[in-house]
Formats: sequence, C-alpha cells, structure tokens
Amino acid sequence: MQYVVPYIPGNAENPAVKYWQEVFPILSTILDNFTSSVPICERICRCWRYMVISYRTAVTPLLGPLANKLAEGFAKSNQGCFLWATSAILREFSEDREYVEQSITDNIYAFFEAQATNVLRTMSNIPPNDLPDVIEDFYRLLVDALLYYPTRLIPSSLLTPIFQAAISALTLEKQEPVSAALHYIRDLLTYGGPNPATSN
Repeated sequence: MQYVVPYIPGNAENPAVKYWQEVFPILSTILDNFTSSVPICERICRCWRYMVISYRTAVTPLLGPLANKLAEGFAKSNQGCFLWATSAILREFSEDREYVEQSITDNIYAFFEAQATNVLRTMSNIPPNDLPDVIEDFYRLLVDALLYYPTRLIPSSLLTPIFQAAISALTLEKQEPVSAALHYIRDLLTYGGPNPATSN
C-alpha cells in the first residue's frame, strides 16, 4: 500500500482502497485472535497507518470500522501501536486538510477524545514505570492533536488530566517517554505566547 497508490480523479472509487476494504475483516480477525502478541498488533497497526497515509480521503469508507478496531485494540492490549495509527488518522483528516468534510473531522476528533480517555484511564490504573512505551506514544499523539486541533484540545476538559499525567510521566527514568511528555508540554506552553506551534 506504500507503493500501489493509483491516481484517481475526482470522487471515483479507488480500486486499491476497495481491495483493502476486502482485506480489512481478515486483518481484524487476526487482531482479535492475537491481541496479546506485540509483533502481530504492531504489524497490523503499521499496515492500517500506511493505508491512511497512502490513500488519505479515499480511505473514508473504512474510517468507522478502523476507529472501532483501534479503540478496541488499545482497550484490550494497552499497546502503543494503536496510538500510532490513531495519530495518522488525526493528521490526515484534520481541519486544515483540503477535501475533508467537517462532519468527518468532527467524528475523528470525537474518536481521538475517546482514545485519549481510554489511555488516561489505563495510566491511572497502571504505574507509569509499567507503561513507558504507551506514555511515549500517547504524548506523540497529543503533540499531533495539539498541532491540528488546538482550538478543540486546549479548552477541552481532557486538558487538565492530560497535563497532570504528563507531569507524572516526568518521574520515569527512560528518555523516550520523558522526551515525548516534555515536547507536548513545550508545545502546549507556546499557545500562551505570540508564536504557537500551530499546523497552519
């Protein structure tokens, strides 16, 4: 899917996306049966991430089932790979992208909020030392959310628990999650000055 990306004019159906629609239930079944296997989950999430990046708005018919699988997958496994794919969807269907309907953008943001709520719930139940990879992937996702949806995320009721979780993540002794949390905090603080870290 990274290499077979046909140019399809207008709103015509993309044959590559049609193929992946047929394969999607198979990948979903594999995921359902191997949720505890990190390599399998990572490969399927990488596949879905590239699908979104490669076909952008043409993948719209798959967004609903894909969002459901990503949310279910994270809830069952607590693996960060489900957050990478969420991040790709958030970027590719953000408000400042052309050819994206407002209703789709609204649904994508609602999906992000649900995913963020699941992650925060997990972080409150499991010590940060047991979730360094999830914390890193979550704050990378949040950097994208802040970049593409600042007017929704900053006034959101999720902002305070996200910030509090970032502060608690700073106690970790691993560089990657601490760096990701600090990157998020830095970008958030730029919205208090004249040069916010905005995507447009």
